[in-house]
Amino acid sequence: MFSSLTFQKRLLATVVLSGGVFLLLALLYTLDYRSKLTEKIMQEQSEVLQVILRERIQAKENFGLGLAVMLANNPLIGHYLVNDQRATALSYVNGIIKNYAETTNYRGLKIQIHTADGHSWLRNWNPEKHGDNLLFRPSIKKMTQTQQPFATSTEMGLVGFSIRGLAPIFIEGKYLGSLEVLQGVGSVSRDFEADDRAYIMLLNKDITKLAPVLAKNKTVADYLLPNDRWFNDRAVNFAKSLNLIKADLVAGVFNVQLTNDWFATQSPVINSAGELIGVHVVGMPATIIAEQVKAASSAAWMFMLMMALLILGMGGMVTWQVQRSIVVPITSFQQQLGVITKTLDVTQRLNTKDKGSLGELAAQTNNLFAQLEITIKGVHKSSDQISTKAQ
Repeated sequence: MFSSLTFQKRLLATVVLSGGVFLLLALLYTLDYRSKLTEKIMQEQSEVLQVILRERIQAKENFGLGLAVMLANNPLIGHYLVNDQRATALSYVNGIIKNYAETTNYRGLKIQIHTADGHSWLRNWNPEKHGDNLLFRPSIKKMTQTQQPFATSTEMGLVGFSIRGLAPIFIEGKYLGSLEVLQGVGSVSRDFEADDRAYIMLLNKDITKLAPVLAKNKTVADYLLPNDRWFNDRAVNFAKSLNLIKADLVAGVFNVQLTNDWFATQSPVINSAGELIGVHVVGMPATIIAEQVKAASSAAWMFMLMMALLILGMGGMVTWQVQRSIVVPITSFQQQLGVITKTLDVTQRLNTKDKGSLGELAAQTNNLFAQLEITIKGVHKSSDQISTKAQ
C-alpha cells in the first residue's frame, strides 16, 4: 500500500508518523516526570527545612555557649561560688535572664552552676534544690573530665530536654566548677511560625523515667511535649494532624509526608548513647508544595509544547525543502520526458537549475539523448545510402 503512494504522500506520511512517535514518547516522558515530581519536590523541601532547623538549633547552641563562657569568666560568679553566696548569685543571674527576656527572643533561659565534683550548687528556677549529684548526666561528666566549654542539644536532665551550653569556672587557674545555660526550643518554633511554617519537638513517653516532671505534659500520639509553654495551639495541632512513625526515625530516615493541610518532615533526636529520645517535626502549608508542583508541571507541559512545535517545524522545513529541491525538479523531468516520449524528438534536452545530484542526472540523460541523436542520424544516413544503391 505504501509503495503505491506518490512521493509527496510518502514524504508526508513519513513526517506525520515519525513526528507522532516522537510526540508520544515526549508525552509519556512528561506524564512519568509529573508523577515523580511531587516526590522530588517533597524531598527537596524536606532537605531545606532540615537545614534551616539545624541552623537554628546551632544558633541556640552558639548563643548558650557564648553566654555560658561570658558568665563563667565573670569574676563575680567565681567569687559567689567560692564564698557560697548563693542568694547573691541567684539575684545576679535572674537579672541577666530578665534582661534577655525583655530585649531579645531568648525567653525562659535557665542557669545552673555546678561544683568542681559535679554537684548542683545553684538552680535559678529551683533555688531550694541544690547539692545533688549530677554526674549521671554525660555533659557534667564530660565537663569534670575535660574542663572545656562545649554545647549539646541532645541531652535529657531531671527537668527534661534543654539545649545546653557549659563553661568551666576558674579562679587563678584553679577549677572551681562550671556554669550551664539551658534553653528550650520555643524561640525556634516562633521563628518558623514567623515564616508561615511550623515546628514542634516531641519526646518519647518513656523519658519520664528520667524526668518524672514531664509526665503531666501534653501528649501527641506516642510522644509528649518537652514543655507545654514552648509551643502554641497551631504547632500542637500541626503535629496531631500527622502520622508520626517511630520506625523510620529509628532507622535514621526522614519521614516525609503530605496531608491536605501540611507537608512535614521528621528527624530523630538521638542522645550521646545512641538512644532515640524524641523527634523534631518541621512543616509548611501543603499549598506551597501544590504551587511548586503546578509550576514545575507547567514547565514540563511547556517543554512538551515546544517539542511538538519543534517537530512540526522541522517536519515542515524538511517537507518544503524536499518539495522545492527534489519533487519539483523530478516533476519537471517527468513532463519533459513525457513530451520527448510522445514526439520521439531526441534533439530536445532536459532543463534544470539544480547543480547537485539532479543536475548531474539531467546532464547524463541529455548526454544519452545526444548519443541517441547521433545514432539515429547514422542509421538514417546508412538507410539513405542503401536506398540509393538499391535504386
